[in-house]
Amino acid sequence: MTPEIRQGSLMTEDGVRLTTYSAGPADAPVLLLANGIAGSVEAWRHLIARFADRFRIVSWDYRGLYHSFPAPSRDYSIERQCDDLDAVLAAEGIRQAVVVGWFMGVSVALEAHRRHPDLFQAMVLINGTPGRLFTTGFTNPWIREAAPTLLEAVRRAGPALSIVGPPALSTGLFFAFARTAGFLSPQADEAVAREVMQDFVRLDFDVLAATFTAIDAHDADDVLPTVRVPTLVVTGDRDLVTPDGVARHMAVRIPGAELLVVKGGTHYVPLEYPAVINLRLEKFLRERLPDLLTRPVEKAGKVRRKKAGTSTRPAASVRPPPQ
Repeated sequence: MTPEIRQGSLMTEDGVRLTTYSAGPADAPVLLLANGIAGSVEAWRHLIARFADRFRIVSWDYRGLYHSFPAPSRDYSIERQCDDLDAVLAAEGIRQAVVVGWFMGVSVALEAHRRHPDLFQAMVLINGTPGRLFTTGFTNPWIREAAPTLLEAVRRAGPALSIVGPPALSTGLFFAFARTAGFLSPQADEAVAREVMQDFVRLDFDVLAATFTAIDAHDADDVLPTVRVPTLVVTGDRDLVTPDGVARHMAVRIPGAELLVVKGGTHYVPLEYPAVINLRLEKFLRERLPDLLTRPVEKAGKVRRKKAGTSTRPAASVRPPPQ
């Protein structure tokens, strides 16, 4: 079976057109994917191929990133990102879901749990932090101190990177450097990683810098002890951005949480060890939510992207799901 990713769009209350994605049967339980910054829906390719036969998979691009439009208000706060999630939930008619977040998606998932705990059937937090990225994240202390300067450098480098980035990625030199520097494991699926990175270097780096600043300004550590749904925390023991100590902290603070530390994994665990992630997620769901896995398993194939007709929702129709 070859899962097909259907693409659509919606309009938020503050006038941002978001691009959405869905795959799998419309009547199946929902697997809601909250992306990282450095990875579009392509980063979930292996997970979608594994679970689209039994789950309705839904995702979206954050405002200003990838195929979603920037915000006229320039508001990229995590709270506003959760407003966008509310719009996705309303447009898709989702009342409950297993929520999987990667990096920024961890911040979005935890903030969404603060708002709508009844939405969550289970939660999977991958390579993320509960808040204050430049305080809790990064293995090198100097990066924390230099964060404002680095963000300004990222913003200024954006136009040049969008020009030189794609050719550099095609030569393979970037991946050699990334592996040597410890930013990417040799186990990464290079074909998928190349697609993800080619999308990344074309981003609006003004928006990217503003989004990083928003992650650093957000703190949901107080949400952790309030979580009462099955939770799996995943990290890599070589993650330089959100070290495994951050994941261990979340796993301790969330009642009954399970922890998976992937040996050799970096910040890109979903691209590096998809089989490990998929098998562990399957085991987690079978043990903690066995009723959800009722559909037969079919052989996973490649993921096909199909751009569907867009469905724009007026601002008045965007409402959070009932609690």
